[in-house]
Amino acid sequence: MTTALAGVVMVVGSLLRIRQLLVSRSLWVDEALLARNIVERDFGGLLEPLDGGQGAPVGYLWLVRSLVVAFDASEQWMRLPSLLAGILLLPVTWALARRVLTAPGALAAVTLVALSPGLIRYSVELKQYALDALLAVALVLGALVVEERRSGRALVGLAAAGVVAVWLSHAAVLVLAGVGAYLLLRAVAARDAAHIRTVLLTGVVWATTLAILYLVSLRQLTENDFLTSYWQAGFPDDPLRPDRLLRWLWVSTADLLGTVGGLSLPHVGVGAVVLAAALALARGRGWHVALLLAFLPGLVLAASLQQYPFRGRLALFVVPFALVLLGSLVEQPSRARTAAAVALLGLLAAGPVGTVVEEAVHPTLFPESRPVVEHVARGYEPGQGILVHRLAVAPFEFYGGQRSLEATGITRWRSTARCAAEPPEPLATGEAWVVFAYTHSASPPDEAQILLSQLDAMGRRLDLLERHDAFAALYDFDAPPTDPDASDRRTTPSTACLFTRSG
Repeated sequence: MTTALAGVVMVVGSLLRIRQLLVSRSLWVDEALLARNIVERDFGGLLEPLDGGQGAPVGYLWLVRSLVVAFDASEQWMRLPSLLAGILLLPVTWALARRVLTAPGALAAVTLVALSPGLIRYSVELKQYALDALLAVALVLGALVVEERRSGRALVGLAAAGVVAVWLSHAAVLVLAGVGAYLLLRAVAARDAAHIRTVLLTGVVWATTLAILYLVSLRQLTENDFLTSYWQAGFPDDPLRPDRLLRWLWVSTADLLGTVGGLSLPHVGVGAVVLAAALALARGRGWHVALLLAFLPGLVLAASLQQYPFRGRLALFVVPFALVLLGSLVEQPSRARTAAAVALLGLLAAGPVGTVVEEAVHPTLFPESRPVVEHVARGYEPGQGILVHRLAVAPFEFYGGQRSLEATGITRWRSTARCAAEPPEPLATGEAWVVFAYTHSASPPDEAQILLSQLDAMGRRLDLLERHDAFAALYDFDAPPTDPDASDRRTTPSTACLFTRSG
């Protein structure tokens, strides 16, 4: 019965992911930046540092590039590896959970994974994070299979999987370090000399692969000052002080479970994970806990050395392990404790379930840059300018490049102080399209409308197509403005006036 219910859960989780892919939403900024590298470079070019401050495993880049070459550069094909990884994560999690938990605990774990908003979202993005999660769980599952069978063939299979995984996922390096240490400790505890030798040999194979990968790809990422600065929130501020390190670890885990895992009361969720691990230890499952958390020492060390951040989507691979531990809470010795555990999981899962239901009915859209760029392509006439607002540049260059469109200028905001010191010149002369396709969390919530109001005060609006967080508008900047006073009503201190630089 439990297996049948798990099958239903996995089907539902797969359908939720496919539902999001079928929305066919436009690429958002980071996806568009990565897509340009994949589409515009050949396989050899993808070994070089990526443009746009991007970083991704070379194997993942080659995989997506292969789909682009074989089919086309549509969003669906480029997001397909993430979708398959997101779907495969469900049966792999079930297989792992059944080996370390009872049937009810495994069912709870796979349900939490199936309904995790973050795991669903990144299953339909042109990013490697869903593949990180799949490979992390698969490698831990492989270690359990090696322990069960104690055969050379099983270890060779895990060794081969590890060699492939590090090319497809940077997070796999951290997981393999933990898995290797776990297998070695198990072999030493069993005093199995032959197994110790084969595990050490496997470690040498993985280390050699990692050294090659570092020289080919990883070195350029660890030396990238932009990425290191961008990831700064994921690094502990004082790793040599245990109290500060533990606080950072708690806060980072809570942030991960809340913003990516989607759990209600994320700090309670962290406490529940710690409780689940403690209860498992009390039940004599110390080795299972050690394996599920085997990635943690490597992750903390890498973050302390500012080589890999423990924050947000880059730590997505941690989420399935936390959810498996949460699933173990239903394995209680009495009905009363089981009911309390189920109530706690229900409280934590209320947020994810609500989010997933809402997303299934009304999927979240990214800034819809594709339709507005298509509108510009249909209406563009020679001699017209194309002004692209700053954060819309990446999607415009991706979609516009496919339609032979090129920006003639980039618009940006000036603050009130800068406007007073440097009065803005006219954005353009004659007719020009203005493209906007991004709303940043730090920007005004009505940023698009503020921009339109300023444009209406500068020229005559001739055409407008609005989509979710995006628009394309045609203006005649030599004609009387649509609303001369509009900008005075809409301006903010950070969006006081516009200026243009050449494209």
